[in-house]
Amino acid sequence: MEAAKLLLLFFSIQGGAYCDPGNAYCTEQPGVIMVEEGGSVTLPCTFTYPEDWDSSTEVKVYWRQGNTSPCGNVDFIYNHTEGWTHRDYRGQISLVGNPQEQRTATIRIQNLKKTDGPMFCCRVRIENKGRNGDKLKEWQNPPGTYIYFRDKISVEQTDVVPATLGEDVVIPCKVHNKPDDIRAVTWRMGTSILCSNNSFINSWMEDNKMEEFGRWSVVNFPEDLSLHIRDVTSSDSYRYCCEVRTRLREPIRGSARGTDLVLTESNFEHDVKAQWPEPSGETKDSVTLNCSYSLPPDKKPLWIGIYWRVGNTSDVYAYHPSTEMVHPRYRGRTELRGLADLHIMGVQETDSATYYCFVVLKFCDGLNNISSVIQYGSRTTLDTSKPMDPLDQVTLIIIIAAVLLILIILCFIFIVLKKKGIICRKESELEDRTYITSDVAAKPTSDSKTMEMPNVETNPIPTGQEESGGVLYAHLNVTSLQPGTANRSGDDNVDSQVLYAAVRRAH
Repeated sequence: MEAAKLLLLFFSIQGGAYCDPGNAYCTEQPGVIMVEEGGSVTLPCTFTYPEDWDSSTEVKVYWRQGNTSPCGNVDFIYNHTEGWTHRDYRGQISLVGNPQEQRTATIRIQNLKKTDGPMFCCRVRIENKGRNGDKLKEWQNPPGTYIYFRDKISVEQTDVVPATLGEDVVIPCKVHNKPDDIRAVTWRMGTSILCSNNSFINSWMEDNKMEEFGRWSVVNFPEDLSLHIRDVTSSDSYRYCCEVRTRLREPIRGSARGTDLVLTESNFEHDVKAQWPEPSGETKDSVTLNCSYSLPPDKKPLWIGIYWRVGNTSDVYAYHPSTEMVHPRYRGRTELRGLADLHIMGVQETDSATYYCFVVLKFCDGLNNISSVIQYGSRTTLDTSKPMDPLDQVTLIIIIAAVLLILIILCFIFIVLKKKGIICRKESELEDRTYITSDVAAKPTSDSKTMEMPNVETNPIPTGQEESGGVLYAHLNVTSLQPGTANRSGDDNVDSQVLYAAVRRAH
């Protein structure tokens, strides 16, 4: 294992030794494109060359066709400068864009046949006739682009996977029309643009399908042959290639160029907040999140890739150029608008989250020597809660003010009633008021000197009699209580006194 790492490091150093900006001639093509028979396909090709070529430089574009990488000297099928097309493709190929101004050699092929391709390589030739002598340079893309028909078995890898240091990464290996008899998957890694030139990592087969090889393992053999790398470090920044074998005697199927793993630290500095629907009040079912980035003034990128992740910098993809990499919750609902903006359709409440924009830039450092770097875009927090309508805000303010006013009035009424004693009176104050008057005579008993208490008769309160709240009083005839007066009756000059007593309500 250590020997393999040292070998890879040696390759990396050797590749860097040939880095020469003055020899920056590169072409860039996607690795795989899925097509339908009878349909059409656009084969992108961008190229770059040093700035010391002046405006009189003439650009010529050629395309080759082959069965396996590298392109080498396989047959030419198209030359736009001379207006020549191979007889097998006449009426099928057209140029897209302007090679001279846009530095693109992209073509479009219509009415695809099963016999077309499957590999197409872009070749560029530039000429400059000046006073200092004629200049001429030619170069082409080594791995080319493979077109795979959807009803045939094929292996597809995404061109770039951006990741942050320390996360667990999955390098996808998608097998289309996968058979049931997959016997093995082999992974390679290295710095070469051609997978066949990169170093062997490990093969996973039926007997060791879930085995870990260092920090590497297969996700779920044979259902998912993708490579899982735990806790990635800067030393894992290589190109990874997937090769699949069904039966031992059948040819190996794999990607010609593999996947670039581009690593960086998690460091987003630009925070943006987005509201859906927009504060204008116009209700829409989609939202666009902006992503801005800057290019180095002294270096033009060969290729720009935009990636959006959601949740955090190592979470799932809300957008990826490869649909297979997009999380199912966003698949079919996201697309790029403008240069790098994320457009989300059918916005849901669950879309409230933080979105991270990654911008991957590829630069040409020498003859077909390409380096990739990540530049961060914006970190955008999306809030999908509906903002309150201005009219609803006024209504809410009026309701709150009315409730407060009612509470103030009720408090004022309560205070007044309490002061007047109408409410909250003590129980001692709510006593029955009974008033009695009587003529009282105490009679001695015949066999003792004890006094017999006189009968007391209660009568209604006489008219005009004073009332004293909580007190009853009665007229007591004291003459009959004196000695010798026990049998007196009908005496008008009866001596009486008023007797007062406090009375409480009986419970």
